[in-house]
Amino acid sequence: MNDTRISLLVDQIDTALRELADVMTDPTSLHFETDHPQFERLERSLEQKSGIDAAFAWAADMHHAGGKVGSSRSTDYLVQRLGLSRSEALTRLQRGRALFDPPSGSPPPPAADETEQRAAAARARREKKAQAEARRKQASAEKRRIIDSALEVLHEDADPGYHELLNKALTYSEFHAVDHLRDWIREQVRLANLAVDRLIRHNIAFDKRRISFSNPDANGGIHVHMYLPSDAAAVLSEAINPARSQLLEGSDLQVDDPLTWNQRMVNLLVAMCRDFLNTKTPNLKGVGSIVVSMTMAELENMSPGDVFPTNTGHLVDPFALIRLGEATSDFFVVHGSGGEPLHADTGKRTTSLRQRIALFASELVCSAEGCERPMNQCQVHHILPHAQSGPTDIANLTQLCWGHHRDNNDLRNPLSPFGWADRDPHSGRVGTRRDASSPVHVNDSPAAARSGGAKIRARYPA
Repeated sequence: MNDTRISLLVDQIDTALRELADVMTDPTSLHFETDHPQFERLERSLEQKSGIDAAFAWAADMHHAGGKVGSSRSTDYLVQRLGLSRSEALTRLQRGRALFDPPSGSPPPPAADETEQRAAAARARREKKAQAEARRKQASAEKRRIIDSALEVLHEDADPGYHELLNKALTYSEFHAVDHLRDWIREQVRLANLAVDRLIRHNIAFDKRRISFSNPDANGGIHVHMYLPSDAAAVLSEAINPARSQLLEGSDLQVDDPLTWNQRMVNLLVAMCRDFLNTKTPNLKGVGSIVVSMTMAELENMSPGDVFPTNTGHLVDPFALIRLGEATSDFFVVHGSGGEPLHADTGKRTTSLRQRIALFASELVCSAEGCERPMNQCQVHHILPHAQSGPTDIANLTQLCWGHHRDNNDLRNPLSPFGWADRDPHSGRVGTRRDASSPVHVNDSPAAARSGGAKIRARYPA
């Protein structure tokens, strides 16, 4: 490699960044309308830095760079000379090894037949090819961290393997937002791990459930650490959801202080605990419900590897379904072949709650394009405003998270920068129309695609 060339390039980058920093010392001088495309381009250019960092960390490890700081560990060199945290140094080293070390994997057992040996050889070739392709792809440091974190739980014998999923994730990250990437790669890892029989132990999370309290910090506060199975997380999320606090009117559990969402959750949780201690019984019947969506085919052919979405955004497996089924307030929505909700085991509920269940069944999350906020963080919205005689029936309703609900252009004012929720006349789905002349953009995010209705649409495309 040309050392002079590297020195020249680093000099150019250093000079350019220093000059740009000088320009930005007074951001009031920025001509935003003309300059913002350049900063968007800068952000895309800087995505290449994470790949460069991984390559250099790998080279430092290969050349035993720790010796330059009196250590046998390359991480010490990266920490002391590059000013990194130890966790960031380890991340760069692991990323470099993933990109440049020869792909690894368990060889077939000695007794493997010829078919198994051919399959193992084909998988090894795919891994080697995918690794070479991944080296040429770029992603921001944040997206890299999400991919690295998800791949940590990928088994070495999973199919697709580590480098195949890494390569696919880098491609996916180029066209999708951070939150969508996180959901997508976790789902790909889960599906890949199903190829390894011994990994199908769906009670692992339940067996590892725990809660712990830290020692008080300098302010007297403590950190509460929990690890919960998905059904317990869904129950807790719904129980302390501030959006439901109006249901507690007249109760000691009512929480209506003008606080942040997180502060209100704490207040609600503490109030519920106090109510329990005062009454010695959990006086919470009817406060909240967990809603599970599934298709008739999934219900009839359920397997241990299946997961089902809930209104809180958590995915539950069949074992969690059994635990949820013990609560009489929870709902199970079953979809027919057209995606419509056929049945909901409801008990005695109000019409409005039935409508929310129907909305959940068809949309699962906020219907704004790309949004993944679950139903329990959404509000029911009239597509044709109620003030304009819009009816309160399912054909005129959708669910929007508080942010998209606030920004919805109810009057459809053409001078407003915001769009509005509308129903696509062709597909019948609700999405966002940016102006009167634009089409309806529906929500096809990974979270929305988990709904029973979306699965039916995918199976029976129009």
